[in-house]
Amino acid sequence: MSGTFVQLAHSKLPSQPIGGWFMSEKLDGMRAYWDGGITRGMPKSEIPWANHSSDARYVTPPRSTGLWSRYGNVIHAPEDWLDTLPAVPLDGELYGGMKREDLMSIVKATTPGSKWSGVRLYCFDCPPYEVTFSPRLVQIPNCTMDLRYALQWLEGHKTNQWCPLDTCPYVSTTKVLDQRCTGVAIKHQQYRLPFAERQAWPIMQAKLVEIIENGGEGLIIRSDAAAYAVKRPRSVVKIKPRDTDVATVLGTVAGTGRLTGMLGALSVQWEDKCFEVGTGFSDADRRLNWVAGTQIIIEFRGLTKHGIPCEASYKGIS
Repeated sequence: MSGTFVQLAHSKLPSQPIGGWFMSEKLDGMRAYWDGGITRGMPKSEIPWANHSSDARYVTPPRSTGLWSRYGNVIHAPEDWLDTLPAVPLDGELYGGMKREDLMSIVKATTPGSKWSGVRLYCFDCPPYEVTFSPRLVQIPNCTMDLRYALQWLEGHKTNQWCPLDTCPYVSTTKVLDQRCTGVAIKHQQYRLPFAERQAWPIMQAKLVEIIENGGEGLIIRSDAAAYAVKRPRSVVKIKPRDTDVATVLGTVAGTGRLTGMLGALSVQWEDKCFEVGTGFSDADRRLNWVAGTQIIIEFRGLTKHGIPCEASYKGIS
C-alpha cells in the first residue's frame, strides 16, 4: 500500500526555510477532486477508483458525476452546478461559509438539493492525471483503492475533454488556476510569503492569529518549488491550533476492514457529551484491553454546534 488518492497536508512544521512559500486559509469544508468531467454520467461500477463500500445506500445503481471525495465516493452535485466546471482536473475544497456539519448534510446527500447554490469548489491545485492515477494501491476506510490500471483505463476513455497538464512547481500552478477556474470553481486565494525568513515567519503567525480570531480553522503553507504528489509531503503543511482535555471511556467499537479484530473506536464521555474517538491510535493501542472508566487524553479543534469536540483524536492515557 502506498500514498493517498489526493495530496494531503503534513502536520509537522517544516525545518527548511519557508521564505517565498504560498499561504492560504485552511477551509473547514469537504475535500473534492474534479476529474475534468471524463467520468461524468458513467456507471460508478465501471470506474476503477470508485469506492463501493457504501453502495448499499443506493436504490438504483449510482452514476459518476465526475466529482469525487478523497475516499473515492461520488459527490452528487446538481447537473447545472457541474455544467459550470472546466474540462480540466481540479483539486479543492467544497465550501460555503457555513458550519461544517451543515455543509456535509448538503454535499453528502445522494439527491442534490437547492442549497448546493451556496456551495463553491475552492481550488488550490490542478494535478495531472498521470500523477493522480499513477499505478498503486491506496488504503482508504473500509476498502483498498486499486489504481494499478487506472491510467490505461483513462487512455481508453479519452474524450474531447481530455486535457493533459504538465507536472510543474506550485508557483506555476497558481498561474494555471487563474486561467482554468470558471463557474463554481474558484481559485482559492494564495498569499506569497516574503523571501526573507525573518519576515516570513512573523507574517505567517500574524495571519494565523487573524484567521483564528475570525472563526477560521487555520493555515496551509505550500512550497513554491514543489510539484503535486499523492502523499503527505513536507512541502505542504497545515497549521492549526488544537485543544486537549480528558475524556472517560464508556466502551469500545469493533474495527472493520484492516482493523478487524482490533479496536475501531472508543465511545467516550466528555463533560455531558458522548461521542466516539477513532483516530490517533497505534496498532498496539488498538490491541489493548480497554476498560470502561479509563481516562484518556483527547485532542480536538473547537466544538461543533452541538457542543461536541470537533475532530477528536486519541493522544494517550491520562
